[in-house]
Amino acid sequence: HQSAKHLYNFFQFEIEWRTESMEAVFQTGERLLRTVAERTLRELEPRNLDAGETARRNIKALTKADYPRIRFVEALSMLGKDASKPVDLSADDDARLTKMFDRPFWIYDYPEGVRDSIYHRNDRGLYDTYDLMLPFGYGELTTGGIRCKTGAEIVRQSQALGKAYSMQYAAWKDQAGIQTAGFGIGLE
Repeated sequence: HQSAKHLYNFFQFEIEWRTESMEAVFQTGERLLRTVAERTLRELEPRNLDAGETARRNIKALTKADYPRIRFVEALSMLGKDASKPVDLSADDDARLTKMFDRPFWIYDYPEGVRDSIYHRNDRGLYDTYDLMLPFGYGELTTGGIRCKTGAEIVRQSQALGKAYSMQYAAWKDQAGIQTAGFGIGLE
C-alpha cells in the first residue's frame, strides 16, 4: 500500500513449476501472453467488438515475439539512476521505462536488498528474480523468480528480510530437493 504501484483490489494467479531455468520461465510467460493476445484479437471481429485503437495497439504488442531482456542495472542506467545504489523502481520509474518499449520486456538479475522476497542467488551474486513489464507506460504485469535451492538459504534470506518464512518450508526444501520457479500475474 505504500508503493503506489498496485491498487488495493486486484486478482492474482500464480504459476509455479519444476524448473531452475529463467529462460524456460521467460519463454513460457511469453507464450502464455502471446496466446491470450492472439485469441483475444481473433475473438474481436466475429463478435463485432470494438476494442478501440489504444486497446488494439496494447493487445498487438503482446503478440510480438522475443520480448527484450534487460538486467536491473541496465534499467537503472536507462532511467539515469545511480546503479551503485540500487533501489527498486517506483511507479513513476516503471512508467518512464516502459514508455521506451513497444512490446513487453523482462527485467532480471536484481541485487540483494531490492526485493522483499526470497529467491535463488546466482553465481554473480545477484538474485534470479524478474518482472515482466508492459510497454507504453503501463508498468509491471508479473513478478517472480527461481526459488532458493536450500533450506538454509530460505532461512538466511528470511531472517535478513525480517520475515518469518516457515521452517517447515525450509525443511521440505532440503528433504524434497525439488527446484521450482514461476511468477504471479496481478490484474487490477
